[in-house]
Amino acid sequence: MMSQRMSITPGARMVLVSPTRADCWHSMLALAPDSYSYDYWHKPPVPVIFEIYVFDIVNPEEVLVSLEKFNVTFNPNHTVTYRQRQTFYFDRDLSVGSDNDTFITVNAPLFTVGTLLQYEYPWLQDAVNVLMESLEEKALVNVSVHDIFWGYEDRFLLLVKDVLDKLHLHSKLITGVFGYYMGKNATDDGQYTVRTGTDDLSKFLIIDRWNGLEYLNYWSTQLANMINGTDGSLYPPFVTTDRVLQMYDSNLYRSIAMVYQQKSSVRGIPTLKFVVEDREFANASVNPWNAGFCTPNANYCIPSGVLNCSAMGNGAPLYLSMPHFLGADPYYHRLVTGLSPNREKHQPYFHLHPLTGVCLSAGRRYQLNIQMKEYSYLSKTHGLGFAYVPVLWINGVAKIDGRIQSLFENQIETPLAIIMDFHYALYGIGPVMVLVPLLCYVRHRRRARKQSQPVANGDAPPASTDTERETSPLLTNDTDGPSYTA
Repeated sequence: MMSQRMSITPGARMVLVSPTRADCWHSMLALAPDSYSYDYWHKPPVPVIFEIYVFDIVNPEEVLVSLEKFNVTFNPNHTVTYRQRQTFYFDRDLSVGSDNDTFITVNAPLFTVGTLLQYEYPWLQDAVNVLMESLEEKALVNVSVHDIFWGYEDRFLLLVKDVLDKLHLHSKLITGVFGYYMGKNATDDGQYTVRTGTDDLSKFLIIDRWNGLEYLNYWSTQLANMINGTDGSLYPPFVTTDRVLQMYDSNLYRSIAMVYQQKSSVRGIPTLKFVVEDREFANASVNPWNAGFCTPNANYCIPSGVLNCSAMGNGAPLYLSMPHFLGADPYYHRLVTGLSPNREKHQPYFHLHPLTGVCLSAGRRYQLNIQMKEYSYLSKTHGLGFAYVPVLWINGVAKIDGRIQSLFENQIETPLAIIMDFHYALYGIGPVMVLVPLLCYVRHRRRARKQSQPVANGDAPPASTDTERETSPLLTNDTDGPSYTA
């Protein structure tokens, strides 16, 4: 009976190894005010740089981004609600040029007004055209990098706003000021409610709601309006190469899928590289799942590679794509010359630590385009061709530095290696601990059988020493059949 108890105990220890390891991960990563992941999540230590490339000028402008979550509220249903403030700082030392450098680009306010007037009364269209003529508006303007990004007062927009105000017509877009990121500095991009993972680590930081919504209201189908995945900075642990990762990006007004590309490393730390494929921006003829991103419906799909975001821009003819129309239909390259799509430079990517799900390096890359075309009621647009004109593209780069590398290695990699070594050691010791009592049990049974075997003359066999039992054969084969020896 003692041997049987000994054989059961090591088996129980082996079974408990994996749950103990899982508990360790759960205590470290599940989001709680006292967990390891909280500080990393609350105020990400990875420096983020926005590289802004404006077209027709080769100088990239560098903008540092400070990210910090505020109004953090832990909810009783294993979720946490927060907002994340984004503060941008122009870094002249990292930039090739000044943010006051100017370049020639498409006059976005003009084409925005042209789009908004499409379905207005002819007399209003004529009135706006007269204003445009009086100001000598042009289809192309010379503007600084700072102004095109953060906003500038536009004389034409100010006059249009004045006319609309007098007519008691109002537009959120016509404020007299125009900039692609106007009003977005030192602000947040909405209220997030995410899963903490305290009940299920596989749901760690998965977005539950954005601005209180389970679904967006931008697109034409529920599938397209789904809010999937995390915000891209952290993922549930134990990332595998067969997984399709999801990320919600408010700058793209949609969720994006990423697929595994290859093994990689960031500062010597093993990672898995995931990328955004071309099919994410393909139209319904190439990727039927994207039918909901055609505006206003699947019957109005533009060629693959460009996302119509005019509905989210309050009517502005704004279109998003990957930089240099990477992976897009050749149609766009026939409209605009001078582009050089390069997958290494222009494809969005994420390097994830497979065990923790931490993103150690990322490049969020997208391009802003304006649809330029002729409007019959705006004389300044007469004779213009039709094109999707790139204005700027952004490379949101985040990569751990030496300090974060050391912190990660000391608090994650080294303890993990110790845990794994101990884990495998227990698995190696476990079978030995089972085998030893099993052999003892077999030996005990053989000894018992030998002692109870009757002999030919009916006398009890003479006693033997332990040494004799160990050196004498327990079983011999001869022509007369088996005989048991003492």
